[in-house]
Order: sequence, then C-alpha cells, then structure tokens
Amino acid sequence: MASAPKPPAGHFNILYFASASSFTGKDHEALPAMLPLRNLFAELESRYPGIKAKVLDSCLVTVNLDYVDVSGEEGSDDTVLQEADEVAIIPPERLFLCTIPPQNGPPATSEESPPPRMLLVVTAKSTDAEHQAKD
Repeated sequence: MASAPKPPAGHFNILYFASASSFTGKDHEALPAMLPLRNLFAELESRYPGIKAKVLDSCLVTVNLDYVDVSGEEGSDDTVLQEADEVAIIPPERLFLCTIPPQNGPPATSEESPPPRMLLVVTAKSTDAEHQAKD
C-alpha cells in the first residue's frame, strides 16, 4: 500500500489494511475531522453496512501510530479525531504453530531424539468479502 495523500483541510485520513481494504474497496480515505473516536465504528458502519461485525469488531485501531480502544462504551476514551490525524484499521491475523518432525534418518531412542522444530506461520484472517472478491 502506498502512503496516503495528505487529507483535505478539515479531514483526517483512515487507512484500511487486509480485509478492511477488501471490504471497503479502498486503501485509504479522508473523513471529516472532529469525529469522536467512540463514534468511528458507527460512522464506518453507516458507510459500509456489515463492516462492524465482519471486520471492525475484531480489529486493532491506531491513531497517529498509537493503539487505541474503540469500544464505544460509556466512559470510554474521549479522544476526538483531529484534522490531519491518521487512523489505521488493522484486522487480526491468524497465527499457526506447526511442529516439524525430525528429518528422515535412522530411528533414534527417545534420549537421542532432537526436540521437534517449531514453525510460526502468519496469515491474514479471511472474511466473506475476500472470498466473494475471489469468486
């Protein structure tokens, strides 16, 4: 993803990654500033029906590279998104831990067996929107 252009006056940028980008069909967009952070998901849901349940409820959000809580609950963060702020919507990724068996060779006793090697695989979490885009 290329960097987003500077937002117009009175706006902030929102960057969409992985399934958020697939769902919106955009890498980024500018939204009007002075939006309370706790209202961000409702605003995005009004623009992209279904995004809250399929993407936003399980994503991370940053404002100017700092992770923030967008719970929308009473008493939550009173942050207001300001002009030229940068918000990123970062969907979760799936982590898989795989055991790699020892290479073929003569059988070894349990005392001689090397410990199994582990491999960590990271993949983007797929959504219905991504599957529909591939069809």
